[in-house]
Amino acid sequence: MFEKKRLRRSRRSDSPPTMRLTVRDVEILKAVADYRILRQDHVQALFFGSKSTAQYRLSHLYQHGFLVRHFLPVYAGWSPTLYTLDKRGVALLKSECNIQGMSLWDAETGHEFLAHTLSINDFRVAITVACKNAGYS
Repeated sequence: MFEKKRLRRSRRSDSPPTMRLTVRDVEILKAVADYRILRQDHVQALFFGSKSTAQYRLSHLYQHGFLVRHFLPVYAGWSPTLYTLDKRGVALLKSECNIQGMSLWDAETGHEFLAHTLSINDFRVAITVACKNAGYS
């Protein structure tokens, strides 16, 4: 029996699993474009009921080149996974959704700017989820 090799979090597979792009996947890409950078828990709160389903879809979007994964340096434990648009995600949103003015995340962005952006996104996601739960769209 063959053992399935586990990939590193920061490496794409040479042969990614098959994937059918869904409406929700496109909505995730739109959200990442709007927020610029999202943690996995942000995407989970906005689009999914369970952590495992969010991880599964985000993994597929990453493996197929729609999203890029980033990791913050940590002293111990696991760094939260951060997602930004990759070239294929930008191309899809420009061609299919006519969304313009997007750019790829600059990996050299300073820690202060990144922390500030993530704090703003914490607030935005909390407000968005609260509004959804209250029946607003």
